[in-house]
Amino acid sequence: MLTVAAKTAGADAWGYLFGKPSGPGPVLAIYRRSLLWLAAPDRPLTLAADSGVRGPLTVEVAAPADWLHVVAPGMEVQADGNSLRVGPSLTVDLSQMILHDPPLASLTFQQATALAHALAGALPTGEGLAGWAEAALPHKVSLETGLRQSLADVAAAGVKGLVGLGPGLTPSGDDFLAGVLAALQSLGPACAADAALLSASLAAELGRTTLVARRMLFWAMQGRYGESVRSVFEAASRSESSLAAPIAGLLATGATSGADTAAGIRFGLSLELERVLRVPGT
Repeated sequence: MLTVAAKTAGADAWGYLFGKPSGPGPVLAIYRRSLLWLAAPDRPLTLAADSGVRGPLTVEVAAPADWLHVVAPGMEVQADGNSLRVGPSLTVDLSQMILHDPPLASLTFQQATALAHALAGALPTGEGLAGWAEAALPHKVSLETGLRQSLADVAAAGVKGLVGLGPGLTPSGDDFLAGVLAALQSLGPACAADAALLSASLAAELGRTTLVARRMLFWAMQGRYGESVRSVFEAASRSESSLAAPIAGLLATGATSGADTAAGIRFGLSLELERVLRVPGT
């Protein structure tokens, strides 16, 4: 029996483990340093040995390099007091685990401008990955028009077209929308109305995408994101001279998720910054 220690848990994982856990749930997938399991019918959670993937759905563990060799898809994961049992051969000790739930950093418009420029230089096309860009374009136009003109129905049409669009466990369109929402939230009260409009549109469409993406977007609407997203905004909020390292970390996330999220952040920041420039006296 291999025992590893849990270090941190995100808000969703913490709420599940110290709430009223349901019966055992299956391991859905195993990756290089993490596994995904279905804690409840609507609650995918992750065990991960890398601090860089901390987020609402993640339990971070201190584990040896080969810790996942004792696990296989389909094994049952069961919460049991201060431990989590994965199949017959892995136990996760939860007794020293702490909650890791930092909010998204707030940006001034000057900091947002610097981040938008840095993202524009880092993204290959400035708009994300070409594999879904053509299909996404009319929906992005609707979203942009709706947000610019405060037209809820037009923005909602854009969101409807983007949710669930593209490849991935979290489809590209969902990652893009999470990035847009993070950008709006980071700018605080000045963009609160747009953030609320986008959140309301997303809430109406969550049933159109994957289980993991639904949960990711649910937490995005609460202003909670994974470490790779948070680190970009944290660096920008400190007005760091170089944003290259956190942006590179974001772009390296998943097969497409990081680049699509980064494109969404740039889209949202650029939209709001252009709006400010058009308002006399700002």
